[in-house]
Amino acid sequence: MSVKFLIKILTFSLILLSINCAKREFPSGGPVDVTPPQILEVFPANSSLNVDLSAKITITFSKPMAKEKTVQSIFITPVPESPFKFRWKKNSLILEPSKPLEKDKTYVINIGTNAQDTHNNKLEKSYSFAFSTGQKLDSGSISGKVFFQDKAEKGVSIWTYPLSKNKDTNPEVDKPEYATLSGQNGEYTLSYLAKDVYRLFAVKDLNNDLLWEPDKEPLGVTTKDLNLTLDTLSFSNIVFELILRDTTAPQLVSCQSLDKRDVRLEFDESLSPRGLYEKENYKIYSDSLSEKSLNVELVYIKGEDYQKVYLVTDEMSKRKYRVIVQNLTDLYGNKLDQKFNEWVFEGSESVDKSPLRIDSTYPGAGDVNIPLDAEIKLFFEKPPEKNSAEKGFILKDSLEERVEGKFLWENPAELVFKPDKVLQGKMKYELTLKDLVDLWGNPYVAFDLEADTSFKLGFITVDPDTLSSISGRVENLSQNKGEIVIDLKKIEKPELSYEKKLKESGDFKFENVFPGKYNLKAYLDLNGNGVLDLGKPLPFEPAEPEIFYPDTLNLRPRWETEGVILKFR
Repeated sequence: MSVKFLIKILTFSLILLSINCAKREFPSGGPVDVTPPQILEVFPANSSLNVDLSAKITITFSKPMAKEKTVQSIFITPVPESPFKFRWKKNSLILEPSKPLEKDKTYVINIGTNAQDTHNNKLEKSYSFAFSTGQKLDSGSISGKVFFQDKAEKGVSIWTYPLSKNKDTNPEVDKPEYATLSGQNGEYTLSYLAKDVYRLFAVKDLNNDLLWEPDKEPLGVTTKDLNLTLDTLSFSNIVFELILRDTTAPQLVSCQSLDKRDVRLEFDESLSPRGLYEKENYKIYSDSLSEKSLNVELVYIKGEDYQKVYLVTDEMSKRKYRVIVQNLTDLYGNKLDQKFNEWVFEGSESVDKSPLRIDSTYPGAGDVNIPLDAEIKLFFEKPPEKNSAEKGFILKDSLEERVEGKFLWENPAELVFKPDKVLQGKMKYELTLKDLVDLWGNPYVAFDLEADTSFKLGFITVDPDTLSSISGRVENLSQNKGEIVIDLKKIEKPELSYEKKLKESGDFKFENVFPGKYNLKAYLDLNGNGVLDLGKPLPFEPAEPEIFYPDTLNLRPRWETEGVILKFR
């Protein structure tokens, strides 16, 4: 064998070897670290007693940690008056108290799931340990779940205030005694609590300062204060629903006479519908000495704009008038600012001769797949004359069968028609409105056809064979009494929701439901106002009891999901 041939063989072998070795190599920098960190050791050890008042607390992690984010995930309870000092020694975090620890006090150290290593791997679950500077550990506990926009929410601060220290707790200025964070599935646990009566709040504490900023941070309120005594040292299933709250009182910012009988009021924020349509909440005086106000015949809004309110009054003339508004609130229950509830405006002598028009409708013209239990809604630019609207309203199917139903007028500029029976599936319907006029006799005129004084609208209902259903039972095992409201809401399309009401514990069934993924919840309407009240922090008003079904419901076409159970405890 020649030397040249041997060299060729050796060269070819080296090339193959290099290729094979290259295939086995990891990318530059080695394998990606995806292993979550662990807590290897803590000092003082969990459940330690008689801990020295000058003790330093040490938490040792399994790997190098992202220092700032890990420190931000630490909660010390009771919350110390003087902040602890934090310093690192390799993988150990050392917490040094600025002042000696208190005597006979149970301390809890919570490490939240936001603690992460230098490769952004977070703790799999929160970790907590407790020790006492006395001869025993406190043993009270509170647990539950936090929701935001109908979804379980992680990373929410749960704050606890003992009422023995302050009965008028204000989370804007008072830091909590105990605190913890909700985990990945929204669940939280507060352990080793001392015996006391506690008020709780859940806050999305964005800047981690243990104080609530109303204009930025959503807050949740409990249904009651919790009394941890010898008889009851534990509470579970304490649910919070967070909302971004406005604590500023609404203000009247303008008032304008549109014609001799129409007045428009504008506020600096949207108002609650409650009380808005009550005529006695609006007084209009012709001068500062008048004791008798003009008669307010109607109060209405346009569409969904609750920031502007329209009044229909007795005839006015071209002179100064003063309007006073009372008993109105914003969407968060803040009462109208009494310093900004009056306005002086100039009346008008003009007469409204504009035609009546329809702003929008539900269903819209040509819409398909309309639910079988749909209500027909017409939103007018101004109030129609009721009799003309109801007499001229005709809804027929494609077989020329007329649909009978009831007319609802919560807002004088919104007509709602509720059919007596569910509509037929895969059916074309046509709505006709004839001889429609406004309060002053001005006829309806279409936008595009000035000569057309009749209104027509066609739509097609959904195919029932594509729909689903769900059934179950709600049980009220609590001491609270009120109507049970069950809410089924589609996750991908929250505006598509279904509601059922029960006077007491019992069975429920939602039929003709569009398929998809849904959240299910129920609440007790304790005050009978038809909406879920989520309470107020100050002055404290408890939230109405609410329960969430723990799993997402996947509703399939032509299939009934059965056996869903909800319990108020």
